Amino acid sequence: ASQHGAMPADTFARRVVALLLRRTPPPVIHLGTHARLLPAMKRALPRARLESVLTRRFGLRGGTTAGQPVRTE
Repeated sequence: ASQHGAMPADTFARRVVALLLRRTPPPVIHLGTHARLLPAMKRALPRARLESVLTRRFGLRGGTTAGQPVRTE
């Protein structure tokens, strides 16, 4: 599901290399259809809400809850 509409790998690689070979490469590279979406969501949503959205969207389990580590005992 997350690869729907994805940029082909060879196109991505060529663009990244071209950007990195510039005289002054950018410190951050955003490429792809929704490359700016996650940074925007990180700025707009509280961390717990963002984790909830991503957990539901991608069917994730485990990890952290509201920034708190999960016990591994």
